[in-house]
Amino acid sequence: TVGEIKLREPGTYRIETDHPVQYVAEIEVDGKKRWVGKSKDQLSGKKIIQSTHRWSQTTTFITVKKYTKRVLEPTGAFLEIVPVTHPNKIFVGKPFVVRVMSRGQSVSDQKVHVYSEMDSGHDVTLVAVTNADGECELTFPSPGMYLLTANLRQDAKDSARANIDVFNVSMLVEVRKKK
Repeated sequence: TVGEIKLREPGTYRIETDHPVQYVAEIEVDGKKRWVGKSKDQLSGKKIIQSTHRWSQTTTFITVKKYTKRVLEPTGAFLEIVPVTHPNKIFVGKPFVVRVMSRGQSVSDQKVHVYSEMDSGHDVTLVAVTNADGECELTFPSPGMYLLTANLRQDAKDSARANIDVFNVSMLVEVRKKK
């Protein structure tokens, strides 16, 4: 999908795209396993092997003339990579700090994978693990575009719709040459 956005006012903008919430269940019918695009509450009377709630989001930030921080605040999403360092002030060799959060809570021991535009798409440039505060530090080796990703798979708590939550987020950033 391609879009055009006119950003007229100075400041930093958050641009997001979400993949809508999706439910997928594996059921058994006549001794055979099959997948259906339904939540477990839509499958009464069926033998459910597992039911998954999936959600994903990609975010980037753009600054017009003036760096602002208001849009850098956590949103409370299922999973998010929240920039601690301003995402439009990333330079080669300088630390870029992010916090991984789920529903407003910091996520510790979470891997953040970083992919460079120069890689084949499967090669990871960097991997960092969040600390007890959900933060990790990334130092980029060269200028260019990088994709940061985090994935969280957990038991769905108190859910009539799924047994497992699977959340995937990514953030696109540009790293510039040293000042």
